[in-house]
Amino acid sequence: MGELVVDKHVKYILSVEKRKDSFESVVLEHLRMNGAYWGLTTLDLLGKLGALDSNEVIQWIMKCQHESGGFAGNIGHDPHLLYTLSAVQVLALFDKLNVLDADKVANYISGLQNEDGSFSGDEWGEVDTRFSYLAICCLSILHRLDKMNVEKAVNYIASCKNVDGGFGCTPGGESHAGQIFCCVGALAITGSLHHVDKDLLGWWLCERQVKSGGLNGRPEKLPDVCYSWWVLSSLIMIDRVHWIDKDKLVKFILNCQDTENGGISDRPEDAVDVFHTYFGVAGLSLLEYPGLKAIDPAHALPVDVVNRIFFQKYTNISSRIHNLQNPLPTLTRRLFLPSVSGIWDALTGGNNNPREAVMAIRRGMLLFRQGDVLGSLVEFDKAIELDTRQKAYLWQRGLSLYYVDRFEEGAEQFPNRSQLYGVDEARKRFLEVGRDPRPVMREALSMFKDGGDPEKFATAFSNGQENEYFYASLYAGLYHEAQKEPEAAKVQIIAACRSPYGQRSDDYMASLAKVHCLCRNWSSD
Repeated sequence: MGELVVDKHVKYILSVEKRKDSFESVVLEHLRMNGAYWGLTTLDLLGKLGALDSNEVIQWIMKCQHESGGFAGNIGHDPHLLYTLSAVQVLALFDKLNVLDADKVANYISGLQNEDGSFSGDEWGEVDTRFSYLAICCLSILHRLDKMNVEKAVNYIASCKNVDGGFGCTPGGESHAGQIFCCVGALAITGSLHHVDKDLLGWWLCERQVKSGGLNGRPEKLPDVCYSWWVLSSLIMIDRVHWIDKDKLVKFILNCQDTENGGISDRPEDAVDVFHTYFGVAGLSLLEYPGLKAIDPAHALPVDVVNRIFFQKYTNISSRIHNLQNPLPTLTRRLFLPSVSGIWDALTGGNNNPREAVMAIRRGMLLFRQGDVLGSLVEFDKAIELDTRQKAYLWQRGLSLYYVDRFEEGAEQFPNRSQLYGVDEARKRFLEVGRDPRPVMREALSMFKDGGDPEKFATAFSNGQENEYFYASLYAGLYHEAQKEPEAAKVQIIAACRSPYGQRSDDYMASLAKVHCLCRNWSSD
């Protein structure tokens, strides 16, 4: 397995832009807006966005805007949701969303929503869950989700769920990895992931990995680099990415490179193109390949761009945590909205403000990751004030309460989840011993339920996968602490922090391990 040839890929992307008269450029003229998004996002992930003249790109994008507010794939072409999202994403890359009339764009998008909650891609009326994602993602970036009927959109997407856990383009349509990404991404952005059967969908997605390590989009199909994005991002959003062999997938992607001329192809030895180059690099970013910027799996933009869009007021957060002796480094991966179920349920009526509550939850999670536990509680409590329905879902608040010694309140935070959707649905959401597909979590739950030897538990997974060793060490330490054995707890939790997974991962529990050490004044360096 070779390494990512960054300089060659940058050179390839720039050469495609210059070869406007080539066959590839001519046949893709109507998709040029998408090509700009693929190429420029690739450059940004590689840390080379400055290699192109941003002013020239922005001027061209604005010339592609139609009087309706939507954007076309190129100058003089018809507008479509697909090109509109790409245009907005590219402007976000350059921090130039201010050049837009956001309401005009939002009105174009909301005007394409149908009575059943679905979206048409353009004025000609084709309906597809891809278009639901495009609309939701674009309006989210523009802070205009209130322009559409989110409740109807979510219900329509939920109606496209199949018995295998996947999603199709319309109700009853075959499950496909690309459609699954669109549906899961839309549900993640709107805080509606409770509509997903995570275990069932997780198994369907992880079964897409073939012997070569690559991923396919449907059963019995060849692997394709593009599914390194569609499948992997979906697995991350439902917290099941540990179910695939990441090392084999990295090897597959790297083997699809043209190491002489740059670019990435769908499969080894095939011709490269910008589309697969983007999805290959984006997939490697999701896999935390060294040297690449992190990408948000829901908005398909670099995480620093997403942070800038949603947390502009909080980019200089150090002022809020300057009193901490050893503040944590910023953890910049996967800051998309997690599975906070029901945020958009029953949007009308009452004094609830779901949209602002979502943002408060995002800020609270960011503050906790940075070690500002009190600050995170302020934001979580604000979310509950804005939308009282949030309290039952905010397990993150329970963790924050633990670290400010409000144990009874913290304990009350978790049982609330079992009261939702009736008894049958509640049972599905319990962390029951024996049901968790992860061996390390089954053993951890059993130990906390019936007692056990935490040292033996940690040792049993010491030679396992990186995430297993991390979780075994963390839960062994937490068990020791519950038994009032602080020195033994310290050894295990510091080991979790120092493990490869603890140092690299964006897992919320990896942040918790660091926060735990910080609150106990333990050095995890």
